[in-house]
Amino acid sequence: MAGGATIAQVPSGMHAQPMAGAMGAMELQTCWYDEHGNLTGATPATAGTKPGNKVRGDAHGNHAWGYTVEGHDASVCPSRLPVSTIN
Repeated sequence: MAGGATIAQVPSGMHAQPMAGAMGAMELQTCWYDEHGNLTGATPATAGTKPGNKVRGDAHGNHAWGYTVEGHDASVCPSRLPVSTIN
């Protein structure tokens, strides 16, 4: 391999184990939106929530709607959701 890199050998009698994905275990975030569909933040999703779940939050303010996605933080959240998607 280029640059002197080598491929690790698995000792005889041992079996290579598949590695978890680069991100490890799946995490879910609830992305929060105001009543106009603007992203206002994210929080870890509650246990049992599935990706794509929509929740109604406060009637007004920064947590009017929540939308659950896979990821480690708010960077995975769409910056805007069409109001028709969440109404």
